[in-house]
Amino acid sequence: PTQTLTSTLSPTPQPTPTFTGSGGLIAFVSDRSDDGTFQIFTMRPDGSEVTQITFDEGDKSQPCWSPDGSELLFVADGGGSLGLEIYRYDFSPALPLNLTNSAGDDYDPAWSYDGTKIAFTSERVNGLRQVFVMNDDGSDQQFWSRGYAVEFEPYWSPEGDVLAVV
Repeated sequence: PTQTLTSTLSPTPQPTPTFTGSGGLIAFVSDRSDDGTFQIFTMRPDGSEVTQITFDEGDKSQPCWSPDGSELLFVADGGGSLGLEIYRYDFSPALPLNLTNSAGDDYDPAWSYDGTKIAFTSERVNGLRQVFVMNDDGSDQQFWSRGYAVEFEPYWSPEGDVLAVV
């Protein structure tokens, strides 16, 4: 008997998507500035054109591009009685806007896919990590978690109707 060999085609590997801003810029955190604080920088994917975009005192973290790549969210100390806050930066000469402006730490910002909502983690209720959702301008901050569950690192479904959390 003759045996027939068949081959199975393997799918061509696809690169993992990289979330970048307009112009293909990557946002990252570094302490390379003169004062040694962690600031937000951008660069091209090949490592060229490194540009510092935040300069004020205090460490910054968790840069997150808007869906259209025109703005960044990041986390920084709010000063005074405020803890960590979520700021919105639109690359204009204006200062970053404090969106959360609340006592208790706010972090883990995540834009909805249509850019109209931002989910985030906050410790403002019961001192527990819990999820909130707000409009993209910081208004209408709503407690999304229920009860005393510890929930954090929200991530939107592509349809924008479900939040996955840790």
